[in-house]
Amino acid sequence: MYLQDSPLSKNIVTSYSLAIGDFYYFDNFVVVEYAEGVTVSFESLKEVMTTKHTHYGNTTPFGLIVNKVNNYAVIPTDANLIEGQLTNLIATAVVTYNETAKLNFDLENYFFSINRKHFNSLIKAELWIKEHLDQVDKNNLAFSLKNKKL
Repeated sequence: MYLQDSPLSKNIVTSYSLAIGDFYYFDNFVVVEYAEGVTVSFESLKEVMTTKHTHYGNTTPFGLIVNKVNNYAVIPTDANLIEGQLTNLIATAVVTYNETAKLNFDLENYFFSINRKHFNSLIKAELWIKEHLDQVDKNNLAFSLKNKKL
């Protein structure tokens, strides 16, 4: 299900439609729908890093929901570079709709150190992200970020 077709769409603060995909910003999380056939890499995400900084800076905790509605490739060896730019990212929920996408999620997990979990529903992913954000002590963000596996 595309985000625009879900109940979450009514809470979008702002969105960006970029060559790599659509990015929907909420108060404390972002939903990403990568475009069909793109390759997600550190280089391809540089423009996105600017939009992330505009909304959450480097200290405001935020969550990420990847809504895998399209087929795309990820360069897993770029995981550390990407996570290094997302220092205030607390957790990532990945929503998939078929077994192949779920298998890709499982493989990607070997390369990411951030707390990631699989879902088959945007609503369940949102609830999980919000639970993790509620656990973050904003006065002690440095400690929380050092121990991302909440």
